[in-house]
Amino acid sequence: MSRSSYVHNNPYYPGPLVTTYPIHSSVLGGAVITELTETGGRRAGYVYAGSALLASEQGALVKWQHRNPVTGSLRQTRADTSETGREELDPEGVNLGTSDPALAEDAGARFAATGRD
Repeated sequence: MSRSSYVHNNPYYPGPLVTTYPIHSSVLGGAVITELTETGGRRAGYVYAGSALLASEQGALVKWQHRNPVTGSLRQTRADTSETGREELDPEGVNLGTSDPALAEDAGARFAATGRD
């Protein structure tokens, strides 16, 4: 039997912790395919394409993961196509983020402080 973990029932309202039991698939190399609550109810499910996570489901919420096979960048969306997360990776796998750091509010102050024209 696998080790249990403790998670909040609702991530937006951290109430009491709930015990969950991950169910692993030997066919998928030990990847977690579902999580059960302490009463045996299904808490979450995961869908894989090979070894890559394709979608996760918790309650009525399904999140899809779209990974670029060339760059490794990741985009997460809901079933209604709204974006929930994004990673832009450089060739070494470092997350570069999705916003231009030069457009930050304090970018002008940093530029002036260096004395460069």
